[in-house]
Amino acid sequence: MRAFADWAGSDEYAFGFAPVRMPTNLTVLVGLPLTSTLRDAEARSWWAIGWTSFIFLLAILIALVGAHLWVVAPLRQLHGSVEALARGDASSTTFAPLSGSQELRSVGQALSATALVLRERETALRQSEEAKAAVIHTALDSIVIIDEHGKIVDFNPAAEQTFGILRAEAIGRSLADTIVPPEHRTGHTAGLARYLATGEARVLGKRLEMDAVRSDGSRFPVDLAIVESWVRGKRFFTGHLRDISDRKRAEQFLLDVNLGLEERVQERTWELTVANQKLQAEIHGREDAEGKIRQMQKIEAIGQLTGGIAHDFNNMLAIIIGSLRLLQRRLERGETDVQRFVEGAINGADRAAALTKRLLAFSRQQPLSPHVVDGSKLIAGMSDFLRRTIPENIEIESVLAGGLWRMKADPHQLENAILNLALNARDAMPDGGKLTIETVNTWLDEAYAAAHVDTASGQYVMIAVTDNGTGMPPAVVERAFDPFYTTKAAGHGTGLGLSQVHGFIKQSGGHIKIYSEPGVGTSVKIYLPRHAGEGVHYVSDRAPMAVPSAKPHEKILLVEDDERVRTLTSEILHELGYQVVEAEGSATALKLLEQHPDMALLFTDIVMAGLNGRQLAEEAIKRLPRLKVLFATGYTRNAIVHNGILDAGVNVILKPYTLEALATKIRAVLDGLTG
Repeated sequence: MRAFADWAGSDEYAFGFAPVRMPTNLTVLVGLPLTSTLRDAEARSWWAIGWTSFIFLLAILIALVGAHLWVVAPLRQLHGSVEALARGDASSTTFAPLSGSQELRSVGQALSATALVLRERETALRQSEEAKAAVIHTALDSIVIIDEHGKIVDFNPAAEQTFGILRAEAIGRSLADTIVPPEHRTGHTAGLARYLATGEARVLGKRLEMDAVRSDGSRFPVDLAIVESWVRGKRFFTGHLRDISDRKRAEQFLLDVNLGLEERVQERTWELTVANQKLQAEIHGREDAEGKIRQMQKIEAIGQLTGGIAHDFNNMLAIIIGSLRLLQRRLERGETDVQRFVEGAINGADRAAALTKRLLAFSRQQPLSPHVVDGSKLIAGMSDFLRRTIPENIEIESVLAGGLWRMKADPHQLENAILNLALNARDAMPDGGKLTIETVNTWLDEAYAAAHVDTASGQYVMIAVTDNGTGMPPAVVERAFDPFYTTKAAGHGTGLGLSQVHGFIKQSGGHIKIYSEPGVGTSVKIYLPRHAGEGVHYVSDRAPMAVPSAKPHEKILLVEDDERVRTLTSEILHELGYQVVEAEGSATALKLLEQHPDMALLFTDIVMAGLNGRQLAEEAIKRLPRLKVLFATGYTRNAIVHNGILDAGVNVILKPYTLEALATKIRAVLDGLTG
């Protein structure tokens, strides 16, 4: 009871963690008579209160410890993780709390993933920075980086070596005061300020040449390029500088060399000019000498030609004159056995006429009457004639191309040219051999044309006459086309065969070439230009024909100013059965046409006084539109022949002509068989 009274009477009691003030109304119990039962109940109540208080306090303690473990500790860990991420420290192993609610664990896992990404980025950034630093510090060019205040923030080893300044000394210094020449420092600072204020860039992204200053004050030229960059929100300017002192020295050296070279070139040019003037003078002198030599060669050639003509004509005239004199003497004695003398005179005259034609062909003055010709058909048409002309111990082979281009040429002259070449081949094979005539389409290019005088490039029809005879040495080939040049024995060649062929081919716009080798044979190739237009094909016909005569009442007006020629021609026409009216000139001829409106043919010479034959024909046709015209001439450069080619629709016969040739030509003109 005493203890209770002591306890009851006290103001407070240390109850566990804090003092507890007891209620004052409990004092009323003091002094009351209590029974033992009451005392026992009182003891049990206080025991229950004690245990209840203990259990209550223990629960509170457990709640506080659990709250610390499940809430406070995870929150403190997350708070530390957030602070680490805020500092950029992502090196922790994990940011997820070891305990706590699921929500806190999810937040921690997210922070761990973020930290992992940051670690990877830090690694990549570190590698990038290391690579950039390696590039900058190993670059051969000087690299200087400044901030927007113009202060140096990086200075690579090449810059250290170039400017003689250590990196540690350069960083933090003003670029203008470090490497910029004094006279450009103000401009550099003003330019940087202007760019920062207005964005006006005058040097960014460009290559410039300027002077820079080393630490010892020496100046040298540099090649400069400046670029702008931003790093973590800060602006930087990177300058790439290269010392170009060696290049400048080389350029100056080259300039000096070039100036010296120009001077030497001018001197050499002057020397060459003087030498060229001397050479030109020498060339002119040589040209004059060569001209004189060529003139002498021409005179020699003319002399050779004249001598050859005189020799051949003298032989022919000897035959003609001798035959006629003998004919005259025999007839005076009344002898009639004179046929051989007549034939001798005719033979000599024919040979003289043939020689004249060869000379005209050689000089390219013969009048040509070109037709559209198929070379293969022309040669095929000559096969029988060639077979009769070439001995049997010579094999003749024709290699004729299919699809051969057409050409335009005088078919009679072309046949004569092929025949002439075939006869030359025959003479080159006295013991027999093989003669090949070939046709083919070909092209002569510019290089070949440039190497051969008077030859144009283009498409040609080639006719080759080839033998396997004795051949010719180069010296003979070189002179083969010269007139009266021959290697044949006396009396076996005039020396005009190849020259006649050469003249005809050149007059026709073609080309001719000889390929020969002694002991192997010779090939003569004729090239005639391809004809792409239309035209009537010529068909060769060498069959002998009877001499045609006049039809009844056919009348011819003969106009010839040479009385002897007119008389002889008149006799020939009368012999052929024609009625002949003669006129010595154009004026008489026009009057006779008015008197004889039934005139069938005007047969006129071309070269006459007054109106020439062409003018007379034009006037006569105006009066008699149906009148046919045949011209006769021995001179090719006249009114009906231009560039060696007869005018279209013109009929002509060359003097001297035979009775058979005149009869055939007149009949063809009157029957409209010419074109």
